[in-house]
Amino acid sequence: MAMAEPGESRPVTISEVQQLVKRKDEIEAQIKACYELLEGVSAAGRPAGRPAGRPAGRPAGRPRRRPDGPLFPRSKRASG
Repeated sequence: MAMAEPGESRPVTISEVQQLVKRKDEIEAQIKACYELLEGVSAAGRPAGRPAGRPAGRPAGRPRRRPDGPLFPRSKRASG
């Protein structure tokens, strides 16, 4: 099947449209399968009850704490 080149003017046949619709449906089915696969992988990687998009680790709203105690890391500037 030869498609019209950009700028070339010719009528599109019904069979061309049908083939494009079939191709679109195949691509949509592939996208759906990939999406479902990714959903399964992301669900397998988090504990039950943890919402998607919320990484494991520190709870939201709690600042990082350095092991030696200060709430925020020391400034990299030289003091003095």
